[in-house]
Amino acid sequence: MWDDLPKDILAELTDEKYITRKHHSRATYAIGCHGPLCQKAERDRGRKRNEQRGGNDYSPAMKIRVPDPKNIDDIIEWHIQELSERRATKAS
Repeated sequence: MWDDLPKDILAELTDEKYITRKHHSRATYAIGCHGPLCQKAERDRGRKRNEQRGGNDYSPAMKIRVPDPKNIDDIIEWHIQELSERRATKAS
């Protein structure tokens, strides 16, 4: 899977500052990771909050531009599973 990742997502997942963090996470975005997966989490969070408030179409003051490959949700799911397995192996 690592070889098939887009370069920007690979850079995000291998960044030494966040190597143990879960991406596509508000917490990881908040500590400074602004890679495509974390930006997508922030964008999705904003849209969800807007919908909950009964807002109309989402139009933030500062748009977050994320290259959104067709399989980004598959990459996020894979990343979370892979990180969980790494943590389990490390704890053993």
